[in-house]
Amino acid sequence: MGSKITRSKNYSTTIDGSDDDRLEKLFESGSSELFSTAREMAKGKQKILCSPSIINAYCMTEPECRHCKWRSMKKERKNFTSKRSLEEVVRRAVELEKEGINRIFLPSGWMGYELPDYFYDYVQAVRNAVDTEIFGLFGAVDGLSLLRLKNAGMDGYLCGIESPNNKVYMNFRPGGDTLEKRIETLYHAKELGLKVWTGFLYGLGETKDDIKWALKMFRDVDADSVSILPFEPFPDTDMESCDPPNLYEWARVLAVTKIFLGNEVNMFVQFSNQNYHSFGLHAGANGFYFFPGSRP
Repeated sequence: MGSKITRSKNYSTTIDGSDDDRLEKLFESGSSELFSTAREMAKGKQKILCSPSIINAYCMTEPECRHCKWRSMKKERKNFTSKRSLEEVVRRAVELEKEGINRIFLPSGWMGYELPDYFYDYVQAVRNAVDTEIFGLFGAVDGLSLLRLKNAGMDGYLCGIESPNNKVYMNFRPGGDTLEKRIETLYHAKELGLKVWTGFLYGLGETKDDIKWALKMFRDVDADSVSILPFEPFPDTDMESCDPPNLYEWARVLAVTKIFLGNEVNMFVQFSNQNYHSFGLHAGANGFYFFPGSRP
């Protein structure tokens, strides 16, 4: 792997500008050409369906993230933060495989940079029960935790960078793990031979240069999968009154990402509603993940 892309401490500049011209041309492309190219690339690519089996919805992040969907769900379901039993997590994974899901991710709230020991038992038990791909989703963790997850049978690690702009990141995520540590986690995962899945939320104030930097970093870390999701405001969060981004502009960013990173990368979108799903297909997505009750 080539030299890693790094940023200054304010996360506003890059040291590698060799692809800036190509990215600028893609951003300036007409939408008809952009979308048709992305869709043509996605033709014949395997469709991947994924869904979660939650290990633990408790989160150590303090103060709580200002945009967190789980924070909203805690208001609706009082027992949401309780730790799931190993049997419950395995049962859910088996059900997902029977439903045709071919990638399962095992999310948790952030539990610190060193994972609790029971996480590895859960991953091992799910690995023994299903033949699907298994990805972890626990935020930024240290290299030893990633190694132990791999040894337990995990195929890959999902760690979004949340925002490629550190000021934006800290505005909605003032506590918990940092953007720098999330980036380090991606490189640690790749160095261990795990598949890397990453992405960020679109529409929170990031600039075009921020997006360019993120796409170059995703390529540098040789990401297997990328998910760039439009910000959604949720009730009972500090950002419930914020406007979601324009879906057409979001889809253009997806198409740029698809073309720039190439067809080897799986482009994922979340099925929140049919419109998001349709725009994702329009921009060349081949991966779709569903939360309980949301699958069409």
